[in-house]
Amino acid sequence: MENETQFIKRYFSLGYLANTMANTMLNSCFVLFFTANKGFSASQISLILGLSPIIALPTFFIWGAIIDKTKKLIFFSRLVSAGNIITLLAFFFVNNFVGIFILSIIRSIIMQPNSALNEEYILVLSKRPNVEYGKIRVCSTIGYGISGILVPIILSIVDVSKGFLAGIFVVFLSFSIMMFVPEITTPSGTGSLRKRKDNEEIRDTDEIAVGEKESDEKEKPSLGTIIELVKNKEFIRYLVIYCALWGTLSAASNYGSQVIMIDLGASKRLITMMPLFLVSFEILILYFGNKFIKVKNSYTILTIALIILSLRWILIANTKSYIVILILTLVHGMTTGLVIPIHNGLVGKMIPKHQVSTAFLTAAILAATILPGLLNIICGYAIKTFGTSFFGYFYLSLTTIALILVIPKTIEEKMKLKINKVN
Repeated sequence: MENETQFIKRYFSLGYLANTMANTMLNSCFVLFFTANKGFSASQISLILGLSPIIALPTFFIWGAIIDKTKKLIFFSRLVSAGNIITLLAFFFVNNFVGIFILSIIRSIIMQPNSALNEEYILVLSKRPNVEYGKIRVCSTIGYGISGILVPIILSIVDVSKGFLAGIFVVFLSFSIMMFVPEITTPSGTGSLRKRKDNEEIRDTDEIAVGEKESDEKEKPSLGTIIELVKNKEFIRYLVIYCALWGTLSAASNYGSQVIMIDLGASKRLITMMPLFLVSFEILILYFGNKFIKVKNSYTILTIALIILSLRWILIANTKSYIVILILTLVHGMTTGLVIPIHNGLVGKMIPKHQVSTAFLTAAILAATILPGLLNIICGYAIKTFGTSFFGYFYLSLTTIALILVIPKTIEEKMKLKINKVN
């Protein structure tokens, strides 16, 4: 069992790293590819990157139902990678805006479950002995950072089109590695939470994070699951907070910061280095942060992350230096490093087991796809009138709303901790 687990952990981690590296390389090149190779304007690119995932939203119900019912996480992960490769290659053969837009919609449909599939597989795997969530999750972060080193080097040797092809090749590499990774299921008989050998408090990465709420209910239809999630006021409140935080981060990293840096005259090589800056602190926090990042302090950590992020948006709105924009991307890693370890634990505590896949997919699609898409469209057109400072102020308005929602929960959390300490 131990040898099998280590084999799975090794190959999944490597495939996960390659998957993140590939998609980050592609995201780093998308704006440049559409600008330099297709001749599209900033507003056209905002529609391609922003509206296509919104149009693809209805397929969420189909993906949620299929994944919840089958639990074939690796099978669908491979399917997503294969579809990703095909649609990316098709971009080279289409040059008109409408054709590219349609291809982007198809790719959005295919890519919707990508992050949720990986997250759920890690959560199931982390239930096995000697498997820590953070040490697998950090592989994704490392892959993200490697792309920040690799892309500038590639683009100094070849043009953007060939750099784009390099990203497609790494997707294929990830697909090939995942062929060695087997399906695994949640082991039975783990209804009660247990302590680690070092008696540390069980974190979100343990049993509770995979929806270990005992339930004898059978698998429910996806629409019924969605209705139940909407009725869960605690989850909806958290979802708004998470979306405001993660959505602005995603929009800034994939579109906003790149457009600002182009506007301020930054070189292509400097722009493609952004992923390295984005993950620098995330790697450190994910790897060493398990001593201070605990589920019991989740809302306090969210408050800290939102305050840090709000300061970033204020500075972005008021600077005229692309060097400052680049340095401020370090804040991205600080906030994601704090939020990633607690996100799954919070969802796991709020959601019964039969709703977990749909809950994760809902959060992933809204926070990493739908909201960033809306932000990109709005900002892409608003900057024509208000300039690039609009990015910072608009992002700030959303994180302010999240702070208003999270502060009462933080106070409630602190009061509970005091009561528990007294008892």
